[in-house]
Amino acid sequence: MSPQDDSLTQRGKALEEVFFRNVDAKLLEDLKRSAASEEMRTDLIRRSGLQDETLINELIHQGVTSEGVVALRLIPMVLVAWADRHVTEAEHKTILDEAAKRGIEVGSIAHRSLEAWLQLKPESELIDAWERYTKELLSGMGPAARQAFSSELHEELMAVAKASGGVLGFGAVSDAETQVIERVMKIVA
Repeated sequence: MSPQDDSLTQRGKALEEVFFRNVDAKLLEDLKRSAASEEMRTDLIRRSGLQDETLINELIHQGVTSEGVVALRLIPMVLVAWADRHVTEAEHKTILDEAAKRGIEVGSIAHRSLEAWLQLKPESELIDAWERYTKELLSGMGPAARQAFSSELHEELMAVAKASGGVLGFGAVSDAETQVIERVMKIVA
């Protein structure tokens, strides 16, 4: 590859990043407007079961709608995918496959939110909101349900971590992925 080809490739990647950043910013603004309506706020409270007004406001500020709240459950998988500073195609597919199992349809608000998080790493405010949301949900569960939730989550996180590593793309989990998994599992413990 000539230096000129390399320069064009780098420029193309930079333009692509700017494009996706602009698309993601527009999507987030659209979601925030939608989430901020009183009707959507009421529906978010009803669907999520949340009572914490501060947390509800944080979720709305992050563009989480009543339809998109189901995607919050997949934030830990997104974080594992971003652990090595980029999301591979295999990780992307693994997460979207899990989303489909959870009934998240292509084109839905939840799917669009998930796609945005896979294109641009979620902000720390959304991660904090996910943590508080999860802790509130877990506080209403009995020990068996909490254990089942924790086990299922661990399996999902490992599936994402193994999606791009090792021999032929399977088997290895990086140190960065391991650290993210351990941090998430402490939250749900």
